[in-house]
Amino acid sequence: GNLANFTAHSGRSEVVLEIQTLDNVEADTVQSYRLSVELSIACATCDAGTYKPEVSNAVCSACTNHSTSPPGAVNATQCTCLDGFAGPPGGPCTSCPRNQYVDEATATCEPCPTYSESDAGAVGVAACLCAAGFTGAADTEAGCQACAHGTFKDQRGNATCTACPSHSTTLHTATTRLLDCVCAAGFTGENGTVCAACAVGSYK
Repeated sequence: GNLANFTAHSGRSEVVLEIQTLDNVEADTVQSYRLSVELSIACATCDAGTYKPEVSNAVCSACTNHSTSPPGAVNATQCTCLDGFAGPPGGPCTSCPRNQYVDEATATCEPCPTYSESDAGAVGVAACLCAAGFTGAADTEAGCQACAHGTFKDQRGNATCTACPSHSTTLHTATTRLLDCVCAAGFTGENGTVCAACAVGSYK
């Protein structure tokens, strides 16, 4: 017969197709046929960086900015912050500001230890470096220590302090400039240069 209409009724694991045809001889006689077709429906795992909490055919939702999740995540709280970012499970995730670092165990921003500094987005306390005028390592028990009298350090980092030129010293600890090196008693010269002994018949 001729095709009169075609409808589809969706079920859990099958689609029922109802086909109605018109008989060529008796036009007012309608014969109905039902055909059940089992469907092979393949559900795909949500990709990394996405999740889907409900049972449905909806697409997976993306994690918030700067976070990701394992494949097959079922909840937004499985989205955790990427390296260099901090925030609670599910976000939001933000970059830690200058002089702070991401504690990877807690995904929180923590201040650098005393006398140390970091750039924005630092990860781990080892990224905090001793400030100018201080030496050591921020991630050790001793931490950053002030440069002693007679030494200076003019940049950030864990390098040792540099000794002043001969016969010169500093007036303070934690000195940051060569020009802070001044001649010791009994010696004369320009700041930051090798100092010469006072001439016979003079003193300082």
